[in-house]
Amino acid sequence: MTAQTTDTVLYRGEDYDLIGLIAAEPITPQDFGMTPAMISTACYRGYFCTYAIEDDRLFLVEMTLRERDGRYLPIGGIQPVADAREATCSYKDLRIPVDYTGSLRLASGFVRECYIHMGYQKASAFETVLDFSLDAGRVVRVHDRSAEAARKRGAFKKHFEENVARGIQESFDLDMDIW
Repeated sequence: MTAQTTDTVLYRGEDYDLIGLIAAEPITPQDFGMTPAMISTACYRGYFCTYAIEDDRLFLVEMTLRERDGRYLPIGGIQPVADAREATCSYKDLRIPVDYTGSLRLASGFVRECYIHMGYQKASAFETVLDFSLDAGRVVRVHDRSAEAARKRGAFKKHFEENVARGIQESFDLDMDIW
């Protein structure tokens, strides 16, 4: 098993990793009539997205996927661009409003010593941690959790090393716990 490719969120000129969520994923290939297939051990779910938060609104701006049947449909009028090396296609220059209701945890400033080569990295492995609450795609609240994450720096890595079997399962969760 391998560390997983995260979705990226562009916010105020910075790139953030999407490391947690409450509710379903904001958008999936199924929303556009496509079924993903595993890209690699670093992307079991078969796709990854780039979102942007602009004017307190969530947008899908890029999606890369491997479609199970090789049936790549246009998204928002945009045709996919193939990457033969990865056997994927990417949809670039999208601006699809995402009517997501739930919470997203974004993080940046990864602390390399906290790296787990499994699943998704947890909040305690980042310098900046922001929780966003959204209602129908509109940001209604942003909570900076960076200080709390700093106090728990490396907690998940320690937990993982002490209980690998449980840690493996938990590493693939995109829960909102602060480790």
